[in-house]
Amino acid sequence: MKSESLGVLVAFIGVCAVSSDGLLVKLAAQEDASVAAILFFKSISGFIVVSLIILAEATIRVGPRIWCGKVWRSLTRMGLIHLLVAGTTNFVVLAGFTLAFQYTTSANVLSFTALSPIWASLLTRPVLGEAVPPRTIVANVLALLGSAIVVVGISLAGDQGEHELSESIVGTVIAVFTGFGAAGIAVTMRSAASRAPDTPMIIGMLLGLVLSALLGLGIYPDLHPDGADFVPEWRGLRWVILNGGVCMAITITAYTMLEASFLVSAELTLIMQMEGLLGPLSVYAALNEVPLTTTLTGGALILTTVMTHEGFSLKANSARTTEDPSAVKVQSVPKAVEEAEDISKANLSNVPTAVDAAEAPPEAII
Repeated sequence: MKSESLGVLVAFIGVCAVSSDGLLVKLAAQEDASVAAILFFKSISGFIVVSLIILAEATIRVGPRIWCGKVWRSLTRMGLIHLLVAGTTNFVVLAGFTLAFQYTTSANVLSFTALSPIWASLLTRPVLGEAVPPRTIVANVLALLGSAIVVVGISLAGDQGEHELSESIVGTVIAVFTGFGAAGIAVTMRSAASRAPDTPMIIGMLLGLVLSALLGLGIYPDLHPDGADFVPEWRGLRWVILNGGVCMAITITAYTMLEASFLVSAELTLIMQMEGLLGPLSVYAALNEVPLTTTLTGGALILTTVMTHEGFSLKANSARTTEDPSAVKVQSVPKAVEEAEDISKANLSNVPTAVDAAEAPPEAII
């Protein structure tokens, strides 16, 4: 299978995994699992599984000791900065999704988190020094219009009480910040690929999981029912473990893999927008959660805008690559150099040294 085809397959697996986040959070909440418990056990289970994946990969490739040595040598000042930023932004995304799904509908949440590619495009100017194309400015205007439609619809919903309306607005605000966090992850990955290419960014993802678990403990006194056990019953805990230990672990591993190799950013972002469609559909199918008409209208405008924007971005990147063949698979160069060095070392190990030749008997040399 070609690397591009493998990348598309892994991206689809990742988006299917992450799109179930809202459904699993709501299923756990229905079984009386508090938001504090959901966030803590989701993060802990994800941390354990991702750590095991890293350990398995290190053992298979070079061995844990050699891998740890390579990681330690790669932790330059620039590498540490990227790891800290990646951990912080991943923490915002993990905590934001969990909290937002608790307070508002999946359609509302995913309508605003779908804005992350637009925010990422705006961040590329100050962070990566890339100019913002006119299509991004137009896309921002249309996406903000879609967001306004969703917010107005929430505010004018007549069947919501004052408490429900307040919670829905809180969930929407959290979703906006979650979109910023997702944009921060994407830009940080791109920056690390050029400024700290040897830094294992999946370590930053682990840091985000740890911070999310600590937040779960921090909000425990305020957001956990009085007298209830912190560990949910198995009926609710199973959904949390499935979410963190399977879905989130797959998403983090796939996303880190793809950013490092198979797909360019525009392709990956375009595929990941399917979450905005699959997430609400899964919640509707399982829980019959019907979004507002304005949410569907505004969300459709946002998704259409983002997918059109990313489609044009992908086309522009393809045209640029065609004009400059040296730009093809820039991210794979460090990996290719490393493989070439390994081959050279293997070949040299088969060549007798001068000392070996001197110690060998004359007939052996002949």
